[in-house]
Parts: sequence; structure tokens; C-alpha cells
Amino acid sequence: MAELPADDARMNKPVSRAVALVPDWLDNLAALSWRVLVIIAFVVVLWFLLDSIWTVTASIIVAVVVAAVFAPFVLRLRDKGRSRGSAALIVWLVSILVIGGVLLLLVLAFLPYIVDLLSKVQAGMQAFQAETESLQLPAWVSSGIGNIVDTSGGIGGDFVAGIVGSVASAATILILATFLLYFFLRDGDKAWMWFFQSLGRDKLDEITTAGDDALARVGGYMRGTTVLAAAAALTNYAFMLILGVPLALPLAVLTFVATYIPYFGGILTTIIILLVTLGAVGTGPAFAMLVLLSLRTFIVSTFLRPTVYGRTVSMHPALVLIVLPAGFQLGGMIGLFAAVPITAVIVTVARSAIDIIDPDPAPKLPDLVPAWLDRAAQWSWRALVAIALVALMVLMIRAVPLVLIPVILALIFAATLQPLVDWLIRRGHARGPSVAMAVVGATVALVGVLALALVALYNQTSELGETTMTGIRSINDSAGGHMDLAVGAVDAGVGFATDNILALTQGLAAVGTVVLLAVLLTFYFLRDGAGLWARLMGHTRGEAGRELSAAGSNAYGVLGGYMTGTAAISLVGAGSQFVIMVVLGLPLALPVFVLSFFGGFIPYIGSMLTTVLAFLIAVAVGEPIDILIMAIWTVVFNLVQGNI
Repeated sequence: MAELPADDARMNKPVSRAVALVPDWLDNLAALSWRVLVIIAFVVVLWFLLDSIWTVTASIIVAVVVAAVFAPFVLRLRDKGRSRGSAALIVWLVSILVIGGVLLLLVLAFLPYIVDLLSKVQAGMQAFQAETESLQLPAWVSSGIGNIVDTSGGIGGDFVAGIVGSVASAATILILATFLLYFFLRDGDKAWMWFFQSLGRDKLDEITTAGDDALARVGGYMRGTTVLAAAAALTNYAFMLILGVPLALPLAVLTFVATYIPYFGGILTTIIILLVTLGAVGTGPAFAMLVLLSLRTFIVSTFLRPTVYGRTVSMHPALVLIVLPAGFQLGGMIGLFAAVPITAVIVTVARSAIDIIDPDPAPKLPDLVPAWLDRAAQWSWRALVAIALVALMVLMIRAVPLVLIPVILALIFAATLQPLVDWLIRRGHARGPSVAMAVVGATVALVGVLALALVALYNQTSELGETTMTGIRSINDSAGGHMDLAVGAVDAGVGFATDNILALTQGLAAVGTVVLLAVLLTFYFLRDGAGLWARLMGHTRGEAGRELSAAGSNAYGVLGGYMTGTAAISLVGAGSQFVIMVVLGLPLALPVFVLSFFGGFIPYIGSMLTTVLAFLIAVAVGEPIDILIMAIWTVVFNLVQGNI
């Protein structure tokens, strides 16, 4: 096993006089310290990477937590004879309906009333200030309350602005999490087994048992929290109706959502409800509300909470109070909601993970260094070196994009055209002419598609964006204006897409240079690539070299098959959409066809967005029958493309 520094003088006989002068305690401390520092550095770098792709990270977190909630139902359906795919699909659809209903309730019953709710809270704080002034409290207390009242308005405005500004990001996260959820429900256990496949049978069973335990605990915790949240929301709603408190439904929805944040969520909603009650209906009802909320909290904590949670997440309150602000600091609102479930998984799996990485037999190490910590440190510094290599490659791509991007595109084109070249060779042509015919034919087709795309998009991008916005605004008007946030998200997305499309169409010189270099490199890769790969693999030795060679060849074949299949699916989807739009007499069929074809290369999301785009165009300018046909086609195509 390789080491970073030489750790312990006692392990490296004979020792020099300089090393011998180092006290044992300092030597042990240094041995422990570098390992801890390396592990911390790896965690920090890993978090930096995850934060840089926060949309993906947040989507995975949301999908994992939701999958933990619904996974038991998938297992039950499998036990009853359902296939893996059908069980996952049924539970996935049910989960979307449940969560979608909750989100719809949040949008319709809470978000439109945020400004009114903040004004009621502000009025309640002013009433509270007036009550405290009548009590003639010390000057510093009255001054502090006044400062809180003055600053609360600005904080509320920033809160509203933050919600509106994060709509597009939240929508993207939810869309990605929706797709990920299906695959986690269907293949989550397979992914777990694949990740730990290199372990021995005993250790694999141990980590699998720990993972199942963590999954059950987190799922039970989320389901229990949902029950408690519903109970708190319903009782708060009843209390507010009895006492005549305004905005009872938005406050009940806020209670339901905030209950998922331990301690802080309940305290926050209690304060808000008391302030609204005080400002709207007076001191007496506010005191009665305080008594009712306290009684409800006592009953829930004493009787309902132990029954609902049972043996789920068991964490010390001090740990919860630590991870909640840490989760908010690192991940915002999603981190705040996911802090406790993610920590529960880590705590549950940690002991088994330590047992698994603990080497047997243990190597000779300094007295303060456990064997599992040493192995974690050895993995960490090697992972840091690998990450540094990848980062260097990314920097090189960004530094010389006109060199490396054509290389990447040429590898993709070569893998895609390889079956055609092989077919021509089997027909009796030499390799050189076969490669030339394949590359020239593909280049002509590619240039034609790019020219069509540039012309169609450049001339009609602005009109496409305006028509799309007309469609979403029509839907919003039909919904009574309750989809303002969705309109804002679509507006932001359309603006971003329009700017990027125009920038791409205007950079013809750069696009042409990249395509030309990629075409030339494709020719040489197809003609001489096999020899270059064999020469490169000739420098590797042993089983690892053979595995690397086989993996590279397999990856090359998979890449070609993926590109060919995706192109076929994209062409079928875009072509059928083009035909339907032309038959229905809808405008912008050609630019939508181009966007649909290229969007098909973005798995799931690309096709879904472009089909929704066509639907919004139908809403904007079409008749009711046109809208119905496009709606049916949008749903059917996405189901067929995603599952067949």
C-alpha cells in the first residue's frame, strides 16, 4: 500500500538522529493529522464539484429522499408478481400525483397570498410592539423590538424576490428529480449492488443490510413527518377558523411544509400564526391561539409522535440542531429539508462502512491511526489526484476549445460511422475509400441539417419565443392568474434559449471551423484509429491492460450505437411533430422540427421540452381541437419515447 509521507519512525528501521529526536506523541499526531487533512480535502473538493452542478446534485437528493418514501410500495408490488418496470411505473405515477397535488396546493393556496401574508405579519409585529410599549419595558427591550419590526418588512420583500427568482431553478430540479425518481425506484437496488460489487460476499451483505436499514428509516421518517405535518396543518386550520383568523388556508399550507424542518419549522409557523392572530383579531384570540397550539404540541409530542415515528430516524436533538443550519448554509432550502434524512443515512451506514473498509489483517500503523482511517486517507489522496487530472483536462478544453472540441466531436462521429465503414468493407471496398465515402456522405447530410437549422432558427427565433409566451399566458389566464410563477419560469427559460440560439447562429466562423476540423479528424480516426489504439494499449500490461483495452472498445461501440439510436428517435419524434403541426396549420413547424431533432439528443428532458413548446404554440394560435390533438400527441410521444 502506498503512503504519502513516511509516518512512523518505529516502522522504518534504522531511524536517523533527526527522526529519533521527534517525540512519539508528535509523530503520532502528525501521522493522524495528514490522514485527516487528506480526507477533509477530498470532502471539500467533492462538495465544491457537487455545488458547481447544484441543479443535478439537488435533483439527486430530492429523488433519493422521495424514492426512500415510496420504495416499500415498489417492493410489495414485486412480491405480488409485478415486473420490476411495471411496479416502478405504477408507484412512480402515484408518487407524481401525490407530490404534484401537494405542489399544486402550495402554488394555488399559498404563493398568491405571500404579499398579503407578509403584510399581516408586519401588522402583527406592530401590534406586538404596541403591547410591549404599554407594559413599559426597559428601553433596550423596546428598542430591540422596534428594530425587529423595522427590518422585517425588508426581509419579507427579499424573501418574495428570492422565491420568484428561484422558480426556474426549482422547476428544473423538480423535472430532473421526476425522471431520476423512476430509475431509482426501478433500478436503485441494482445500482447499489453494482457500486459495491468489488466487495466480498460477507461485506456486500453487511453494507446491503445497512443500506436497507437506512432506506427503511428515512422512508419511515418522511412518511411519519408527512402524517405529523398533515395533523399540524389541519388542527391549525381548525383553530384559525374558530378564532376568525384571516388567511387560514395559506397558513395551514405553510404549517404543512414547515413541519418537515425539525424544531425551527414549528417554531417559525407558531410565531407567524400568533402574529397574524394578534394583528388581525386582537390580544385575547392570540392568547387563546397560544394555548391551543401549546396543547396540540403537547398531545402530538406525547402520544402521536412516538407512535408515528417508531423505529425510524433516531438522532440526538443536538445533532439535528447542528445539521439543520449546516444544510441550509450548504444547500439552501433543499439542504434544509434534506439535512436530517441525509444525515440519518450517513449515521446508519457509517458503522458498516467503517467495518467494510477496515483492512484484514491490519497493517502496522502509528498508535493513533486506526486502519480504516488509513485506508480512507489512501483512497482520498488518490481520488484527489484523479480529480486534479480531470480538472486539468477541463481547463485544457476551455483554453484551446478549437482543438479539443473537434477531437471530441470526431470521436463521436467516428463511433457513429464505424458500422457504415465496416459494412462498406464487407462489401469489398478498401478501408480508405470506405472511410472517405462514409465521411463525405455524413458531412453532406450534417452540413445540410446545420444550414437548415441556422436558417430556420435565426429567422424565427424571436417569433418562436413570443408565440410560446402567448401560449403560457393563455393557460395562466384560463387558470385565473394562479400560474404567474410558471409564466415567469417559462419567460426566463425562453429568454435564455433565445439568447443562446442567436449567439450560436451568429458565430458561423467558429462553428464552421469546429465542424471542418471534426470532419477531417473523423476521417483519420476511422482510417487509422484501430492501429493507434492497439499501439497505445501495447504500453499497458497484465490483466488491467486487457480490461482497459476491452472497456475502451466496448465504450466505442456503445457510443456509436447510442448516437445512431438517438438520431433515429429524434428524427421520428421531430418528423411526426412537424407533420402534425403542418396538418393542423400551426406556424413555426420548421424551427420546432429543428429544435426537436437536436433536443432529442438530450435524454428525456430535451424531447419533453420541445413537445411542450409545440403544445404552447397550439394553445397560442390554434383551435380547441388543435390544442387537444397536440396535448394527446405530447403525452403519448413522451410515454412511448421514455419507455419503449
